[in-house]
Amino acid sequence: MIQVPLFAALLLALSPPADPPADDILHVEMKPLEDGVAREREVTGLGSLLRSVFGGAEEGMVRRGELVLDGKTFAIYLPEKESYSHVNEGENDSHHRNTATRLSVDADGDGHLTRDEAWYANLPIRIGDRMVEVVDLAPDGSRIDLRVSVTPLRGLVMGRKCPPFQLETSDGEKLTLDDFRGKTLILDVWSVT
Repeated sequence: MIQVPLFAALLLALSPPADPPADDILHVEMKPLEDGVAREREVTGLGSLLRSVFGGAEEGMVRRGELVLDGKTFAIYLPEKESYSHVNEGENDSHHRNTATRLSVDADGDGHLTRDEAWYANLPIRIGDRMVEVVDLAPDGSRIDLRVSVTPLRGLVMGRKCPPFQLETSDGEKLTLDDFRGKTLILDVWSVT
C-alpha cells in the first residue's frame, strides 16, 4: 500500500498554477437574484436535523456574482441575511460557532448548491484549483473582495478527475496515474501531527 509518498505526490500535482501578485484584489459584484436558488442546509444540531428530515432542509440564496479565475467562470452566492460579514465573532471556526457569512461557490457549475460547496467567509475558500481569502464583504452583500491565498488546496469537488502525477514509492518504484488506469485506486491519506 502506498501512503505518504502518494499523498505528497498528489499534493504537488494539485498545486495551483502560478499565483497572481498577492496584492491583486479580485472584485465580485453581487447582484440580487431574480429567481430562487437554494443550498442544502448544514446539519448542526437537533433543530437542523429535524428540518432536514421534515422539510426546510434548504437555505435560500438571494445574491449572485461571477468570478473568472484561471479562464473559468464560477458563480458565487450569498444567503438571505440582514447583514453580511467576513469576520467570525464566535468562539471558534467550527460550523456550530462560526458567525461569519457562509457563502457558496458552484464548484461543478451544475446550478445546484450542496453543503460541500459552502464556505465560511473568514476561512480560505476553494474556487477552481485555487484557494482565495475574503478581504472584504460589503455588509449589504453587494460586493465581495477576494485575494488568492497561499493556503494549500483543500475541499472536495465531486466528479473531478485525478490530475496526472508521478511519484517514487519508498521501495523505489516509479508510478504515474497511467499505471492505475482501469483500476480502482484508494488513497489512504493520514497524518501524525
